[in-house]
Amino acid sequence: MAEPILLYIQMAGLLVPAAGILTLVFKEQNRASLYLMLTNIGCLILNCGYLLKLMSKSYDSARMALNMEYLGNVMFYFFFAMFIMTYLGMGKIRLVLILWFIQDMAALAFLWSGELEKYIYEELVFERSESGFFMFMRAQPGVLHEARYGLTCSVLAGMMIYTTIRMLRTTNRRERVNLGKLAGAQFVIVTVLSMTLIVRMEYDIAPLFSALAIMAIIVGVIQGEFFNVIDSGKTWLVDNMESAFIVIDKEHGYQDANAYAKEMFPELKQLNRSQHVPEEVERIFDGEEEQMESGGQIYEKRRTEIRQKNEIMGYGLL
Repeated sequence: MAEPILLYIQMAGLLVPAAGILTLVFKEQNRASLYLMLTNIGCLILNCGYLLKLMSKSYDSARMALNMEYLGNVMFYFFFAMFIMTYLGMGKIRLVLILWFIQDMAALAFLWSGELEKYIYEELVFERSESGFFMFMRAQPGVLHEARYGLTCSVLAGMMIYTTIRMLRTTNRRERVNLGKLAGAQFVIVTVLSMTLIVRMEYDIAPLFSALAIMAIIVGVIQGEFFNVIDSGKTWLVDNMESAFIVIDKEHGYQDANAYAKEMFPELKQLNRSQHVPEEVERIFDGEEEQMESGGQIYEKRRTEIRQKNEIMGYGLL
């Protein structure tokens, strides 16, 4: 009787990341929301893989489910750390995350190759439960698996301490609540990772608790409380400024424009990204004059090159 209940609980673990993905699809996108989206996708893959492994009927199907679960595991922890780093502005640990990513890719390659699997799991056995309802995995972790979990746990523990300090120092009540949710999620994840390293359990609690850890964050996103006021402020200012703002690529393909620009040049409303801008807009971009007239008003014109790694990618017009 306990095993069917456990199955339903595990299935419920799929709902949290699924709800998170659906919520974030309709939110204004920025880097932090992108990383949170990828965190939820990783969590969904992790829980789906583990559920498929539990329900497997053969060694081959269990092994395929394990590969899927490990991919979700890698995505969840890495992008959750990226989300925390971006939200808190922790740019100085970027090198650590690059090394972490390289290690994760190596772990995936070793597991999927079969021949190098011993560095992830020295011993790997799938066996059915006494009732025959579940397929459980019994494994002896290899050196790369333990190194990866140790690094993941250490980095997230350091981030948790930093988040807690930031929470105690901030005077903004809303931000303190958000940081508290982050610290709580990190505490759950670090605790589960530590238990995974120390205790060998028949039922893996990491997938389910990963979903529970991000639930408070997703609830905050649904309530409109979570994302950085700076990102929202930038979007609001650009959209509501009484100046035309237009971005094109270096081939004069349309990229973006605010509401005021679309009022001045209604043709922009019909354009898809990378479509060539109207001749009037192109003439304004190419012209050398610093002022222009439109609708009986005189406007100052500023054109700026948009560069990436010293290469001109496009132009901005204000």
